[in-house]
Parts: sequence; structure tokens; C-alpha cells
Amino acid sequence: MDDSTGDNSPTGHVKSIIEAIMLLLTVTTQTLELTTTSAANIDFTVDYVEHSATAFTPGSNQGTIAAATTTTILTAPASTTQRQVKEITIRNRHASLANTIAVIRDVSGANYLATSAIILDAGETAYWSESVGWIIYLATGLVKLATAASSVAWGGITGTLANQTDLQQELDRAAQLNMAS
Repeated sequence: MDDSTGDNSPTGHVKSIIEAIMLLLTVTTQTLELTTTSAANIDFTVDYVEHSATAFTPGSNQGTIAAATTTTILTAPASTTQRQVKEITIRNRHASLANTIAVIRDVSGANYLATSAIILDAGETAYWSESVGWIIYLATGLVKLATAASSVAWGGITGTLANQTDLQQELDRAAQLNMAS
């Protein structure tokens, strides 16, 4: 997400982030950075393809961050190439600490958010692909839909959904209502 509004404030837990966009690093001054806010260990992987006039070269960058800092997770391309990001995986592998993260596209020192602030609780993973966008997974592997305090409106379903079980129950209830009418 290109945040041209300048609103870089954390928004709390993510209900769902689905923003399929192409992330390109096209000049030697563009990097992809990850901002973390605690010492919880964050593992990251960035898979990309480097395009030049004569080659199409896949690449990957991995690392671990264990501090509240901003880290370059994908360096700028050479002057004759472009980097097309294919997937980003960011996992909070700490046993108990949460970590608020944000992926930033840095263009010559000007920062543009590629995500809103995302709180990754212990064991949670943020995954991005150019075809799907961002998805947040719980430590159990289930998709993170909402926190207990979040209210959602989806189709004809509104209210507070604490987890996927609540969502399934509401979907079942809506299906029964539709069959009855």
C-alpha cells in the first residue's frame, strides 16, 4: 500500500489485509525495509526475480531481526536491473513477545508503507505474495481474522467475531436463514 496520506500510525491487530500489488525496486536508490518495535525474534524471507535486458534471475534474502530497529530486507538493484518481489514471509518466532512490524519501500530516503502497522503475536506469520496480497497466520496456522475487540461487517454478517469458529457459526446461521426463505 502506498501511503501517500502520511498516516504512519499503528492500527492495532489486523482483521485481514488483502492488497494484491506488484512490488518493484526499479532504481539503485530503492530498498525494502522492515521496521520492528520489540526484541522479539523476527525471521524474514524475501523471494524476488531480478530482471535485466539479458537475464531473468530468481533470488532470495533471509535473515533474523532481534531488536527494535529498521532493517533492509531487500537491497537496491544494480543500475541495469529491476527487482520484482514475489513473496515476503515474516514470522515472529518469540515464545511470548508480540512485535509490531511494518514493511517500508524506501525510495531515495523517502519512505512509503507497503503495509499498515501489523501486530504479530508470538508465533504468528505475515505472508505476502503479488497475487494475493497480505495474509496473517496465527501460530496454529489458521488465518487471523479479527481480535475479540474488533467488529466486522462481511456480506450480511455483522458484529464481533473473535476467531474462525465464530465466523463459521455465522456463515452456517446465514445459510440456514437463506434456505428457510
